[in-house]
This record gives sequence, structure tokens and C-alpha cells, in this order.
Amino acid sequence: MARGDKTHIAATAWHEAGHALAAMREGRVVIRVEIHPELPGSGVTVFLPFRQRNRFNPMHGAGAAKASWEDTLARKLAEA
Repeated sequence: MARGDKTHIAATAWHEAGHALAAMREGRVVIRVEIHPELPGSGVTVFLPFRQRNRFNPMHGAGAAKASWEDTLARKLAEA
């Protein structure tokens, strides 16, 4: 393996690690990070979407249903 190939592998590994750290910082669960040693610059970071964290049970009445809707809306807007 040539020196340039090793540089691409290391750079790709650092790049994908950055994606993993950013995803974890945002509260996501990283399930896989891969790089392809034969295709320079090819890598992937796979993470789960945001977990549903609605604190309000809409079955507990109209006030809870409204709070649930507002909480869900705020989370979805933050994701966008």
C-alpha cells in the first residue's frame, strides 16, 4: 500500500469519526462507522433518528393532548 493510500484511509477515518461525534452530540445513537480501504474517501456513518421523547400522554385529557402536540411540533421544528 502506498503512502498516499494510507493518508486517504486516515483522513476518511477522521472524517467519519467527526460525523459520529456530531451525531452523538445531537443525542443520536451511532450504530456503525465504516471506511473502505480500497476506495479512497469512501466511508459511512449510520445512526438512529432522534428518539421520540414526548413527555406528555395525550390520553390524560385535553391539556395533556395539547402539550403533547406542542412538544412534538417543537422537536420536529428543531430537527428541521
